[in-house]
Amino acid sequence: MSRLLFISLLLMIACKGSTFYRENQQISQEGWSKTEPATFRIHITDRNQVYSTFLILRHHTLYKYSNLWMFIHISAPDGKTVTDTVECFLSDYKGKWYGSGLGDMKTVKIGYRPQVTFPDTGVYEIKIEQAMRENP
Repeated sequence: MSRLLFISLLLMIACKGSTFYRENQQISQEGWSKTEPATFRIHITDRNQVYSTFLILRHHTLYKYSNLWMFIHISAPDGKTVTDTVECFLSDYKGKWYGSGLGDMKTVKIGYRPQVTFPDTGVYEIKIEQAMRENP
């Protein structure tokens, strides 16, 4: 994936209308390698709380695809891992970019698991890796 041109990937988790967790990770401008997942660690203290999770992608308009496939791995404190395959649409079929931003940078908010509860308390690890066919 020559020069993927992603600048940042943000994971945001909200509950009851306020942000519970927010972390931004910079991705190399040389491209997002499949061997370098973005890793987030979240400490859950209430297993009955309902959370909404979002991914926020900020990318350059020189990105040559209209979408981005990702694998999202969520590892629970007991070691069990759940993996989702997620497709993020970044532009329409005519090439018009979704999201907001000025100039060559666009920011897209993607809803991911809008009503999720975590079954146990403790530290959860979320790894997000790009799953496109081409790797930089």
